[in-house]
Amino acid sequence: NPQTGSATVTVTSLPTATISGTATICSGNTSVITFAGTAGATVNYTINAGVNQAVLLDASGNATVTTAALTADATYALVSVVGACTATLNGSAVVTVLPLPTATISANTICTATTGTVTFTGTPNAVVTYTDGATTQTITLNASGNATYTTPVLTANTTYTLVSVATTGTPVCTQLQSTSATVIVNPLPVVTATPGSATICSATNSNILLSSSISGTTYSWTVVATGVSGASNASGDIINQSLTTTTPGIDGSVVYTITPSANGCTGLPITVQINVTSRPEVIIASPSTSYCAGSTTNITLTSTVPGTTFAWSAISSNLNPTLVTSGTSATIAQTLELINDLDVGFVTYTVTPFANGCSGTPKEITIYVNPTPIMTAEAVAPAICSGDSAVINFNSNISGVTYTWTFSATGVTGASNGNGTSINQVLTSADVTTGGFVVYTITPSLNGCIGLPVTVQIDVKPRPEFFAAIPTTTICSGESINIGLSASIAGTDFEWTVFSSDNVTGAEAGSGNAIIQTLQAPSVQGTVVYSVVPVLNGCYGSPIIVTVIVNPLPQPMLEDGTLCIIEATGEVYQTYMLNTGLSAAGNSFSWYLDGVLIGSATEPSLVANQVGLYSVIVTNTVTTCKSEEVFATVDFVYPANSFTTVVTDAFSNNATITVTVPDGTGTLLYQLDEGALQESNVFEGVSAGPHTITVVDSEGCTYLVQDVLVIDYPKFFTPNGDGYNDTWNIIGLQDQENAKLFIFDRYGKLIKQISTASGSDGWDGLYNGQQLPSTDYWFTVDYIENGANKQFKAHFSLKR
Repeated sequence: NPQTGSATVTVTSLPTATISGTATICSGNTSVITFAGTAGATVNYTINAGVNQAVLLDASGNATVTTAALTADATYALVSVVGACTATLNGSAVVTVLPLPTATISANTICTATTGTVTFTGTPNAVVTYTDGATTQTITLNASGNATYTTPVLTANTTYTLVSVATTGTPVCTQLQSTSATVIVNPLPVVTATPGSATICSATNSNILLSSSISGTTYSWTVVATGVSGASNASGDIINQSLTTTTPGIDGSVVYTITPSANGCTGLPITVQINVTSRPEVIIASPSTSYCAGSTTNITLTSTVPGTTFAWSAISSNLNPTLVTSGTSATIAQTLELINDLDVGFVTYTVTPFANGCSGTPKEITIYVNPTPIMTAEAVAPAICSGDSAVINFNSNISGVTYTWTFSATGVTGASNGNGTSINQVLTSADVTTGGFVVYTITPSLNGCIGLPVTVQIDVKPRPEFFAAIPTTTICSGESINIGLSASIAGTDFEWTVFSSDNVTGAEAGSGNAIIQTLQAPSVQGTVVYSVVPVLNGCYGSPIIVTVIVNPLPQPMLEDGTLCIIEATGEVYQTYMLNTGLSAAGNSFSWYLDGVLIGSATEPSLVANQVGLYSVIVTNTVTTCKSEEVFATVDFVYPANSFTTVVTDAFSNNATITVTVPDGTGTLLYQLDEGALQESNVFEGVSAGPHTITVVDSEGCTYLVQDVLVIDYPKFFTPNGDGYNDTWNIIGLQDQENAKLFIFDRYGKLIKQISTASGSDGWDGLYNGQQLPSTDYWFTVDYIENGANKQFKAHFSLKR
């Protein structure tokens, strides 16, 4: 049935709202945020993006919110307005908070009656208000936040206190202050010197004590010295300097200017004068400091200062004490007598001068009193050989004695008159077959005091000499020498030493009338040099040199060898070369087989084609020295003709190749590829792929080679394009074109089927042109081994 009717859609306008109140305030103050919009609506807003807050607009569409006391910037942001409908809003008001200004104050320490400095630091360009307790003042900090105030002249401590600090911009921010700083005013120190002046003798300390009413005062001084040394600028609590006049007999003075300092303040200086009186110096004159016993001293005393008097004390040893005494006089004249005439005596006089109330520095003079010396003389050897030194040592009971001597010689030359502490002269007999003697007369003296002389006789014996030189001797190694020795004087014996030995053994030192020794030169020509000296009555004549040349024997070397003989026929197919290792030049060779001379064999080497005992004797054609006979045994070996190999099954954890050789008598050695030869016929842990097995024997008769194939797979590959392990494939199946290889992921999905045949690149880690991830992958391979069809399954890793 037809119908009638209608519906009305009423559209209400969305509410609106705005926000205002952006302002700048000082820290700790509040601000007002104003909202305007649809009357009666609720405005949602956030403070610094916090939780939503709400304010209700009044009938005029207005509302205000007073902020809290702010210490940091705050952002009031509109979120939404809710009336009959809800509308999302944008808009914000930012309240910027200025920090309150700050200020600090400090002051320095000054001396009384000077100005001080007060230093202010704080907020740049701020105005600081401060007071000195009487008046209030202001000062403006510069752009770096610093300002200084110079005080008037102060005589007492003054304190400056901060009142407030205010910024100079808009708005003006002010902060009250209460810190203070005090300018410390220190008084000037006053120095007192004790004594204020003085007179002292030269070389005496000034000893001036310094004091002040202010604790901790320090003192420094400068000096002006006239005719005085020892004074210097310095500092301390006492001036204690040793002052000495610079010119003997002339007085001097020192003026000290002393300045006190305390707490950084310097007081007024004062002066102290010290007068220095010169001390007299004693001058001692004596014609000698060494006297003989019984003499009288002659010592005169003078001084640089007129009117000087003298006093002396005497300390003596081994002198008559009644004659050596202390005294006062300008002359010391005393008789010196020894208590013990065998010992040296001495006396030390200590003389002190006096003048103008000052004593001078004492001086000493020591007088030695010498007795008449008594001596002994002893020859180290009363009889010497011609050409040796006559040594005579002197002795006396008194130290310091000097000696002189004269001589008388019979049949001897080399003696001479002389002086010293001993005689050491080379004496030679005038006739080579007879001797002689020398008589020395020695006289002792001590500081001019002469003792009784003594005499010593030295006998001189002749030395034997060789009749003639001995010519050089030449022998072969292992031979003996017999060199006879004779000299000019009957009864002479001989001693020899090995002066040098080059490449020779057997040479030794010895004695007798002949050198009889067996000498060896092992490899090259050697030389022995003997030094031979004649001996008679303990005297040795001039040595001669005896040279012996020792020629070495030829040293042939032979090594045992092996002939290679075919077992079936007995044919020698490989001979053995015997080689002496020597040159044909300068040598002749005699070869023997089982003791029988081989007449046709005369060369350094010989080709052996028979089993037996070979030997050789070599003669040096220059020296005629023959070698020892050396021997070598030549044996035989049957070579191996073939071998077989057994390889463990494919994909074994430890691939092993076992070699079997059925024939041959040699000592077999086995080699895998280019590896080292080994005695074992088993190779373990062999890598996958083709390998070469080589079999030889140590005698050099066998050499067999065979190729072997080991089948296995790589446990991982790295398809990163660096040229190493970039693809994966089975190793060792390259000759099986019908082998089937399938690669799967861990879920069994077929990834790749590849060929193991030669020329195949293997799997490159891609699937549909995309790189597969690093993980493990599985494979199956169908192949033929030892005529049987087999299948192998395993997994490998892809690493990137």
